[in-house]
Amino acid sequence: MHESEGRRRVAYAVLFAILAGALLMFGNPVNRIKADLRADAKGFVFSLEYGAKATGLD
Repeated sequence: MHESEGRRRVAYAVLFAILAGALLMFGNPVNRIKADLRADAKGFVFSLEYGAKATGLD
C-alpha cells in the first residue's frame, strides 16, 4: 500500500465520522423510527378495539 492510499483511507474515515456525528447532532434517526413504531403500534391497538366494538365482540 502506498502512502497516499493510506492517507486517502484516513481522510475518508474522518469524513464519514464527521458526517455521522452531524447526522446524530441534527436529528437522531433512531428516535424517529422508535416514535413511528410506537405510533403504528397504538394505531394497531386502536383499530383492533374499533373492530371489536363494530362487530360486538367487546
